[in-house]
Amino acid sequence: MKKGVVFRLFLLLFVIAPLGILVNAQNNSAGGASDNSEEVAMLTGLYRACLSSELDNKTSLYAKFLTKAMQEKVWRMVYDSNIDPVIRAQDIPEDSCETLKIEPLGDGWYMVSYIMGKGTEYESKVAIPVKVVREDGEYRVGYIVPYYLDQTYGDNLWYSGDTYPAVDRSEPLAFVKGFYALYMAKSGSMLPGLSRSLAEVRAEYLTPKALKQFAEAEKSYLLDGYKGYDLLLHGFNFEYSCSSSLKVVPLEGKEAYSVSYEIPGRESPETLRVEVVKQEGKYYIDGIYGKENGHFGE
Repeated sequence: MKKGVVFRLFLLLFVIAPLGILVNAQNNSAGGASDNSEEVAMLTGLYRACLSSELDNKTSLYAKFLTKAMQEKVWRMVYDSNIDPVIRAQDIPEDSCETLKIEPLGDGWYMVSYIMGKGTEYESKVAIPVKVVREDGEYRVGYIVPYYLDQTYGDNLWYSGDTYPAVDRSEPLAFVKGFYALYMAKSGSMLPGLSRSLAEVRAEYLTPKALKQFAEAEKSYLLDGYKGYDLLLHGFNFEYSCSSSLKVVPLEGKEAYSVSYEIPGRESPETLRVEVVKQEGKYYIDGIYGKENGHFGE
């Protein structure tokens, strides 16, 4: 008799326990959905505004929804690609708000998608991974993946180290490699005030001649309304994931080097000629020449 009771209790526990686990899983799932409701609401507000034909002030919109660092970066992304990186389009796709979807990917990442050209032969889906963080007590977009990285996402897309690479100034090749490792890490970080931080690096490692070249290149683009051109990186925006393709090759003649890195989807790498000079026992960058900027010398 006792054995029968024990058996029935065991059977009852065997049936009930999985049900309890299932209920907990469902509760946890529901809790997770409610936990990110503020983040989803923020993204919905941003993208409904961006996909609205009534949008007339992107600067104020970005100030409301993007982190300080992303507010600076988004314009560099615009100047580099001539598209709005938030929606990955030049113009606002008609009726795209109706198809807007926001799916959580985990760890603050979301896939924002919508249909472009719905019902036409050009219909296509646009999907943009974005990272949501908390800044000044509010949920904001801390990173938007550029179009050429497609649907790649992860916190390793920007530099977040506690320290930056050291620069060896005793030998020219090591100096150029070390300088670019530092400059790319700084450029690929998501910290506010990036322009000021990079200017401090240039002031330490460039001669007055090279600083003048940099300023002239920046000014030439500014005249056309494009702010923040970086001659050292051959563009406006830099993604840290591109730093792994950095190549520094010595050139014949005086101490000059070919510096290049690749951007996904582009036929050829971004390439520069960099010249160095030794002053008071330390190497400095003394010349920066881009192929398309013939008037800066070569």
